[in-house]
Order: sequence, then structure tokens, then C-alpha cells
Amino acid sequence: MTADEVKILDSLAEGFADQLTTLTRGVLGEDTPRFHALNMGSRIRVSPIAENEVVQRIPIRIDGQERLSLSVRYFCCWDGSSTFMATDQADVHLFYQGVPDPLLRYEYVRSSKEPPGAHLQVHAHRDEMAYLLRLADRGRPKHGLRRDKLPRLAEMHLPVGGHRMRPALEDVLLFL
Repeated sequence: MTADEVKILDSLAEGFADQLTTLTRGVLGEDTPRFHALNMGSRIRVSPIAENEVVQRIPIRIDGQERLSLSVRYFCCWDGSSTFMATDQADVHLFYQGVPDPLLRYEYVRSSKEPPGAHLQVHAHRDEMAYLLRLADRGRPKHGLRRDKLPRLAEMHLPVGGHRMRPALEDVLLFL
């Protein structure tokens, strides 16, 4: 990579970090940690990073109490033609407060064929997710609790990217 390419990629990654900061603060509150772009040689890590360059988790509060946290990490690089910034790897892990293993892991590895490059892994047990559903302040689980109906894991719909990245039969067949 030339010095100019490094400068441009740094600038694009800093812009991406600012967008992620705006997004998370808009959804989770202004006290959400700021994302930073840290050049690591051939790629740039974009994540919430403290002043001492340690990656931070993003706290998620339910009824004012910190219950969950997100570990978010993107590695950015140039695409194959060095024209656009691309994501080489992305990790978004959801943790229950005080538990070391994640509940869910959304991951993407650009060069991966096995497992599939983009995938979701569920580590949580049914009881853990049902407990979180009980904490919901709106939606189907909350309405069900008013009628003494326990929440079910099947009520959770895990997004996989919307209209542009809808699930494909090939993905299901690959999984099987």
C-alpha cells in the first residue's frame, strides 16, 4: 500500500467509526463509548477503543440497569481493486452482564468458505433468552406476560441483514 492509500483508508475508516458512534449513541444513549479507527498495518480495526487502546464493550441497559453488553469489532481494508473500503472481518458479540461466554455471535470473515463467511451463532440456552424476554418493556413478550403467558425463544426474530442480505436456500443447505 502506498502512503496515499494508507491516508485515504485511514480517513474512510475514521468516517466509518464516526458513523458507528452516531448510530450506537442514537440508539443506546450519549454515554455509549466512541468508536475509533486504529491502523494495524494492512487493515484498520474499528471498534470502541479507550484512550489506552483497549477495546471496550458497549453497555446495554434494561430499565436503567446494565444487563447486556456488545463487543463490536470491524477490520477494514481495501477491496480487490483498491477502490473502495471493504470489511475484511466483523464480529458483533452479545454478552449477558458478568458472563464470559456470549449469548449470540454475529460474525463475518471475508475469505472464509467453511464456516460460511457471514453467520450467526447462538450460544445462549433457552432459559437465558426467556429471562431476557421477560425484561422486555414492550412487544409480544411484554403483552404475553400481562396474560400470564411465559415468553418463548421462538418469539425472538434474529435479523440477518434485511432486504439486501435476506437468507437464501443455499445458506440453509450449506448449514445442513
